[in-house]
Amino acid sequence: MAGPTIDNSEFRRILTRNVALPLGMSIISAVVFVGIIAYLINNMTWVEHSQKVIGGAHEIRKLSAEMESGMRGYLLAGDEEFLAPYTLSAQRMSGALESLGELVQDNAPQTERVTRIAQVEKQWEDFANDMTKRRRANDLTYLQAVSSGRGKMLSDEMRRHFDLVLASESRLLQERSDAARRTTFWSVAVFLILSAAVGGSLAAFGRRQLVHLSD
Repeated sequence: MAGPTIDNSEFRRILTRNVALPLGMSIISAVVFVGIIAYLINNMTWVEHSQKVIGGAHEIRKLSAEMESGMRGYLLAGDEEFLAPYTLSAQRMSGALESLGELVQDNAPQTERVTRIAQVEKQWEDFANDMTKRRRANDLTYLQAVSSGRGKMLSDEMRRHFDLVLASESRLLQERSDAARRTTFWSVAVFLILSAAVGGSLAAFGRRQLVHLSD
């Protein structure tokens, strides 16, 4: 007496499902994983962007301080050597402001602040150049001009806008860093849970089909 036979068409369907389903889920998992990585890279790019803005603002602040120190030293001593840091910093200031402006062009409030810093810095530089010219010509009216406090007023306004730029960008940096950490944690956790759930479901489904075929 012949034993039971296997329905070839049903066997092929079960075999196809047990090969195609895991393969399809593997492709979907790979696409999801690539999407997560792309999102994290984009987020980290913005984190790096904020760090560059903060670094650029600190660099301009440093140049401004060096210019102030150089001008004060020259006005007090009348020695041209004191103008060396002023001259070097002034040459770098324009490029530094332009670079910072390009970095924040995606952020309108920050762009306005950097533009205002550039305007006030230009006014301060004009004032400083006028003071050094008077000092070089032994025109003592520079003493009265310095005492008027205009230079200090311009410097204080620049510092105020620097503080606003740094505070805003530091807040953005913190938000972006927190978002990157949260996204990393939850993306990996959900991905692993779903992968385990789908893998278990496919294994159970495949076993049930093969058991049914065996019966």
